[in-house]
Amino acid sequence: VIGPSGGGGSPPPPPPSTTPTITSFAPQSGTVGTMVTINGTNFVAGTQVSMPGLNGSPISLPLQSLATTAVAVVIPVGAATGALTVANSGGTVASATSFTVNAANTFTLSASPASATLIQGQSVAYSVQLASANGFNQLAQLSVSGVPSGVTAQFKPATITAGQTSVLTLTAPAGQAVTNTNISVSAAATVTGILQTQTALAALAVAAPTTTLLGRTVVSDSLETPLAGVTVTTMGL
Repeated sequence: VIGPSGGGGSPPPPPPSTTPTITSFAPQSGTVGTMVTINGTNFVAGTQVSMPGLNGSPISLPLQSLATTAVAVVIPVGAATGALTVANSGGTVASATSFTVNAANTFTLSASPASATLIQGQSVAYSVQLASANGFNQLAQLSVSGVPSGVTAQFKPATITAGQTSVLTLTAPAGQAVTNTNISVSAAATVTGILQTQTALAALAVAAPTTTLLGRTVVSDSLETPLAGVTVTTMGL
């Protein structure tokens, strides 16, 4: 730069950047109502924070505090797992990792027995139970997969909540193929817009009919009347 007098000069330095940056945030996950602190730079007046909503559109996060290097926000109802976005007059930046929105209430699922045998032309039943340690009280829809082709499955009832039991009955036709497989019992429910699913595994063996002795209690028969055509031996006697 040459001035009127012939002297030289240097251009003025560029103005400092006001584009926000995100270096970290904590916690990394939580339920609706969790307060999250975002650390970074250039958090100036007018800064806004957003994240994905359950309907796919961005949703604003209420600010609790604002400083140049940190901003605190609360996860609102309707938020979905995704990156946190900070925007102000200097620009917009998104976090490199996502905040995970957890459901406030969850449940566990179990199925018993762990393994069962289904005889051709017969039925077998599993007990399916739902439990919760944090107040889940909605109805969860039950389903099952992995059932061999030809075998019919029925839940009774088809929806249960924590503390309840459903009976899953599997029925095989007389000509059902003999096989060993695993079935997967699932329960699904939507909690504050978040789909929650749990799965329990059980073994299933489809077997051909065999001769079986089943014990049962009957009225005492002092005459010890024999069963026609049946001979029972035990220990060789």
